[in-house]
Amino acid sequence: MLVSKRFLIIWGICIALVLAGCGQAQPENTPADQSATEKTDTPSIKSEAEIKGDLAENQDFYTLFDYNCYDSYGNYADSAYSIDELTITRRKTDKDAGTDDIYAAITASSPDSKYVGDFHLLYSLYDVGGWYLENIELESGTLEALSQVSEADAFNIVLNLLAPLGADPADSWIDHREMISDREEIITAVVDFDDGIISVFGSIELYFYYDGTEWSHEQTSTDLAYDILADGTYESLGHTGYPDFLVISHENGVPVVRRTSGWGGGIDPFKVKDWEFDCLSRAYIYGGGVNGDIPCEYRFGDDGNIYYFINGVQDKTLYRIADPITDADVLWEALKQSGNSW
Repeated sequence: MLVSKRFLIIWGICIALVLAGCGQAQPENTPADQSATEKTDTPSIKSEAEIKGDLAENQDFYTLFDYNCYDSYGNYADSAYSIDELTITRRKTDKDAGTDDIYAAITASSPDSKYVGDFHLLYSLYDVGGWYLENIELESGTLEALSQVSEADAFNIVLNLLAPLGADPADSWIDHREMISDREEIITAVVDFDDGIISVFGSIELYFYYDGTEWSHEQTSTDLAYDILADGTYESLGHTGYPDFLVISHENGVPVVRRTSGWGGGIDPFKVKDWEFDCLSRAYIYGGGVNGDIPCEYRFGDDGNIYYFINGVQDKTLYRIADPITDADVLWEALKQSGNSW
């Protein structure tokens, strides 16, 4: 009987303890996982797709490589480029400091060109607004044209150069073109001109440069040779009232030019001139005047005459009167016999 009472007492105590535990109050507003809550409160760093979207809406990005995005006043207007690819190459995120350092390789293109660059991006973390693109820097990049120079445009430039020569389209053609970089091209044209008065043959090289919008003709170099087909003795009335003479002849296959003037009792000895011949303007050019600073030229016309210019103004016309006569005394006697002496 004594054992039963003790058992009942112990059993009662156990039940009382269990009931007391079930009724104990729990602490309020205590998260089950404190660290998980903190992670949820911090905005996620930007993905490549999100970074691409941020750059696409940021005009500062385009001004780093698109020099044609400005208007005539130097203000940003618009860019024809769109971002094709973005790949993160290096990244350092510090959530405690609120910074995200990103290095990315970006490819952007327009209808006519492509730009591939390495950029440095800096994001900052704000309490309101989250991660914000704070700064953009261009590390390096290359511009590539997606088109070539129009051959028709290049040929028109050649024809314009040959216009003073009197050439027509059949006298020249595009012979070679070479891309020397992603934005530089050289086009070479062959020239083969002959009108019975002069002949010009050789090449014209055009250098083009792509500026991000269009190809521009930057430079011309020529490698042209010539021959004078209209050998002869040419005469004009000089300012003194006596004639001037110009004689074109060949020595060892090379054109030689001589000049002299007449006077009351005859003709002065001829002097050989080492003037430079400009093939494109079909003229002998030299510096006149006391100091040699006055531009002068003897230009061959397609009518067989030679026109003399001083400082760009036509001064006189020389007419062919005979085959080449290089001796002044012989020329004087010939003129006296013809009755054309003065």
